[in-house]
Amino acid sequence: MCRAADGGTLFSHGEHGSEHTRLSAFASAIRGEEPTLADFAAGLRVQRVVEHFHQAAS
Repeated sequence: MCRAADGGTLFSHGEHGSEHTRLSAFASAIRGEEPTLADFAAGLRVQRVVEHFHQAAS
């Protein structure tokens, strides 16, 4: 599991990151329950990390 500096989870491997887990989290959010899916801020942090890796490799 990879954690963000603020303690949030960026991504997870294994059972916690399975397709079933992601679909269940999506269904819960649709039902109005507390979402556990990544939000825009988490996605932006991941994008910045990936872009940094690509720049460093160039």
